[in-house]
Amino acid sequence: MFGKNDSSVAKSANLINQFSEGTFIQGDVQSSGDIRVDGVIQGTVNCSAKIAIGKTGRVEGDVVCGSADIEGRIKGTLQVKDILVLKKTAVIDGDIIAAKFVMEEGAVFNGTCTMGTREVKNDKQGKPTIQKEAV
Repeated sequence: MFGKNDSSVAKSANLINQFSEGTFIQGDVQSSGDIRVDGVIQGTVNCSAKIAIGKTGRVEGDVVCGSADIEGRIKGTLQVKDILVLKKTAVIDGDIIAAKFVMEEGAVFNGTCTMGTREVKNDKQGKPTIQKEAV
């Protein structure tokens, strides 16, 4: 049942981390697999895959991810390497840096938005900033 073949299958499976409604996390979260948030995270979330924030989900801190599907709230900078989708119930209070951006009618976004595939670097305070293109 738990032979060598089973462990290799588990390693290759796509990992999904779920923070359910009623869960409160204080601290930074880092994952190479997908993350689903229906609870509250206070801290930086760094996910090289996809992050989904449900209607009851809330992140109070910066989010860095491969792609994002947001129905809940984020208070902080949101940096998405591929596509960001804000559903009609989403509320973003902070800046967005994304390659592609879709926003449904009803979503709320308070901040600045930078789009494109320019490289993003962190400044001395650890905040994401856009690398200026050479002229």
